[in-house]
This record gives sequence, C-alpha cells and structure tokens, in this order.
Amino acid sequence: RTAAQSMSREIRRYGGWSWVRDHSLPLHSVNAFLSSGADYIADSAFSPGAEHALLTGDAALLRFMADESLRLKLPSHRLVHAMPDQDGINYSLPHLHYLAAGSGGEKAAAFRRGIQGVMRSLASAAPSPLTQDDYLYASAPGLAALALGAHSFKQAEAKAREIERGHSLLVFFKAMQPGLLMISGQDLCGALPMQWGNDKVRPAFSNRGGYGLTASSAALPVTLQGMPKAPALYPAPETQIHMNASFVHRIGVFLQARTRFGISRGELIQRPATRGKGSIALLTRLPGGKSFLLSVCNFSREKVTESISLAGVPGLGAALSQVSAITLGGSHQITGPQNLSLSLGPWEGRALLLGAISDKAAAGTPIAEAEKVTPIPAAPELPPRSLPKKEGKKLPAASAPAPTSRPAELVISLPPLDAAPKRADEKSTEGPKVPARLRPSAVAPDW
Repeated sequence: RTAAQSMSREIRRYGGWSWVRDHSLPLHSVNAFLSSGADYIADSAFSPGAEHALLTGDAALLRFMADESLRLKLPSHRLVHAMPDQDGINYSLPHLHYLAAGSGGEKAAAFRRGIQGVMRSLASAAPSPLTQDDYLYASAPGLAALALGAHSFKQAEAKAREIERGHSLLVFFKAMQPGLLMISGQDLCGALPMQWGNDKVRPAFSNRGGYGLTASSAALPVTLQGMPKAPALYPAPETQIHMNASFVHRIGVFLQARTRFGISRGELIQRPATRGKGSIALLTRLPGGKSFLLSVCNFSREKVTESISLAGVPGLGAALSQVSAITLGGSHQITGPQNLSLSLGPWEGRALLLGAISDKAAAGTPIAEAEKVTPIPAAPELPPRSLPKKEGKKLPAASAPAPTSRPAELVISLPPLDAAPKRADEKSTEGPKVPARLRPSAVAPDW
C-alpha cells in the first residue's frame, strides 16, 4: 500500500495519472485499491454486464451489478469504461464468484454459471471458436453481429446498419455514465474477428487484427508491420467524419454532450425500476448538485415503453421543470411531478438532462482530485565567491570560455489543431518554448 501511494504520488508530481487495468477484482476490492493511490480503476461493475446485455438482449446481469455498485458506494467517477479490446471480454465474473464463496452463495453460483453458459452457447454457433477459458474474444461490432446471428463478414455486411446501431448503443450506455470513456481504433473502423476474414487464428488472436484510420491505409491487406488486417465493417474514420449518418458522426454528437454537461464528473445515485427484459435506467447527479441525468437503454430486440418513477430523490422536483434529451432514438413524456414515460425501439437509448447546468459547473474539476504533493526541493543559490587579490604582473584579459556541452532538453511544442501550415519564409511570433518538465501539471483527460 505504501509503495503504491508513493508511486502514484510521483506520477502526479510529473503531471500524470494512473489506473488499474485488472478486470478480475470483485467489487468489494475496488475501494481498497483506489485508496492505495491509483486514480482510476477498470470498470468491473458495468462490464461485462453491458456487453452481455448487447449479446443476449437480457440486462439482468447489468442491473444486478449496478445495484451492487450502489450498495458498496463505489466512486463511479473513478471508473474507466473501456470498449472491448484485443484482450477479450472477461466472463470470469469475479464478483459473482466472490458472492458464491460466501454463505448462501448457491444463487450467485447458479447465476454465474447461467451467464457463462449463455455466452458460450451463442459464441459456439460461429464456425470458428471465439472463446477460450472464460474469455470471449469479440469486438463490439462482433458482439452485435453475433446477437443478430451473423458469423462471417458476408453475413455481417448484409446487416451492417443494425450492427452499427447495436455498437452505438453500447458506446452510448458507457458514455452516459460517470468516469472515463475509452474507445479504440477497432471501434472507429468497425473491426470484426479475424476469422471472419478467412484468417485461421487461435481464439485469443481474434481481436488482434490490424486496422487503418485513413482511407489509404484501410485499403492495405496488411499493416506496415506485417500484421494481417481485420475485416472492417465501416469506412475509414477520415471518410466517416464527412458522412452525417456514419458511426463516428453519431457517437461524436453524444460525446460532445458528455463533455459539455460534465457527465464524467457526476455521481451515480440510483437505478430506477424498469419492466423490460433488456432495459436499464440509471440516474446520475451532475456537477453542482442541481441537475441530473437519467439514461435509459433498451438492449432487447423488441420495442418497450418504460414508466420511470423518480420519487424520493432530493432536489429533483425543480429539475423536472427543464428537460432536454440526448438521444439515440425513442421518445419521452413527463407524466407527473416525478414520473416520466419513455418509448424505445430495439437497441435504442435516451438520456434526459433534468434541470439547467451552468458552464462553470460543467467545467468542474478533474475527475480524481489531485493530491497535494511536496514540490521537488531545489538546491539553494550560493552567493558568488570572491577570489583574493594578488599583487604582481597583470595578465591579459582572458577570452570568454568556450561553452560547455549540456544534455539536450526535450521540448514539446504542438501547434493548435486548427492552425494553418506555416510557410518556410514566415517569421514565427511564438514566445519562448517551455521545456515539458517545467510546464504545469496536466489533468486527466475528459473522454
């Protein structure tokens, strides 16, 4: 514990931040790890619950884990919500395993076996295996494709629009929760398992295919390092930014809202009851304490209508007088002083901003409060030493000493993103460059 605190202190001293990537921690251990010095920790509360809800259309695991995180009072603003990556989706379900080891844990053990059995059953329908031990090696587009019964690139290409909708819903759910959000290049390109591109690889390598972020690199069969390309369902990201109906454009809309309203710095306070098998609703208190965010997602393949009651939430009465939506489809209606009705189609989500929020509250502070650390002590300046005067013949004035060689300092100077290219004959008006080690400490990014 002392070593972890010292290491985290040194990381913050130089403007960095740390996070624990261990996905095998039960929820009971999260607070202990965060108190040992780490700024953030991998989200084991909503993952793989959200991925399983997308795959099966059943959000029972997701709702249960949300209730457990509220019961244990986890700091939701310090969780890292990452999309499925090359390491696969961990279906070991450590929290259920922890509960199953306790007294009366038969129900938790049966629940865990059922979740793992459904996952293996759906994944085994594909001609090439995507599971190994307790891991499912599929990207988010691959999960949506499996949910639709697509097991090859040709089948997935025929259902590309529906797959993109399911993929967008998973990003939407994670983006509407407090904490950090991480999206990979695989998501931007719509990468599918490598086996679906006629590459014979082991399950653990399914998610390790290359991808191209530009149109020229996306057309190459292999990367510059010789890595085989994964079959990509979407155009190159640089092409998608010019398409209003593209995946990149769609997620960009609600990611801007996430940044504007300071959702990452909020606090999860309640899970309102829902009736649909694939439905989940979560209520977050936003920075400033006077506004809230209600996010409702439908992971099922059927249309649902949810009646949400927000009774008993302090300070919510005035907030319901101003409602604005961040939408991935659906509609809503205020049906009472503390009641709302939402209609959502298959794989649709809707977030409602309750109350007004000021720009000052949205700007807020870093997600993890920076620890006050003692600055690096500097050596005191010594007064110049006066040499004793010697009588005798005066020597000619010595020439200036040759400059001594000093190690070069790393200087990072990045132009703004919207800056035009500078001509070679154009004089620079920038001030003196500041070495990177002398700049003010950076704060954690708001993804």
